[in-house]
Amino acid sequence: MENQSSISDLLVSAFDNLLQDDFKRFRDKLSHSDFKGKGTIPRGQLENADKIDTKNLLMKFYGAETAVDVTVDVFIQLNLRDAAEKLREEREKGKKPKVLKTQGSLPQGSRRRRRNWLMAGVTNSESQLEMRGTQIRDAHTRFSDLLHSLFTTQPAQGEHRKPILSKIHAYHQFLLTKLKKI
Repeated sequence: MENQSSISDLLVSAFDNLLQDDFKRFRDKLSHSDFKGKGTIPRGQLENADKIDTKNLLMKFYGAETAVDVTVDVFIQLNLRDAAEKLREEREKGKKPKVLKTQGSLPQGSRRRRRNWLMAGVTNSESQLEMRGTQIRDAHTRFSDLLHSLFTTQPAQGEHRKPILSKIHAYHQFLLTKLKKI
């Protein structure tokens, strides 16, 4: 179950991003929309409601969870697809737990254990970079050998080879700059 406070914030934020005319159309459409047979919010309650009042009416009438679904549905009916998509995305962000992008969670306990755990991750990253550097160096060596054999074993056969050779040379220079960065 999502936090009602975060849903409340999501709805207010979505309403704040609407133009005044779009918000007015939203309230009008909401007073006529029977979402999944749950009925409609009475028109008199919505007619002069500001953004906060509208959010409160939605949450009271439909419940926090369904209020976002109703809002997205009405946005789509009004052809406010960008607003609907943004609200959906923000809701999904709120549902996902925030997890570090590491191989495990940070261990509890002494500083030494946490430091060792972090250092293991750094060492792992360094070894991956080292491996990538080796792959680039190997590709550079193979490419240099190919280029050398192209120039030494086969004499140039006219002007049609110049564009190919210039592309090869440009790629060679690209590899060299990548190597220097490692």
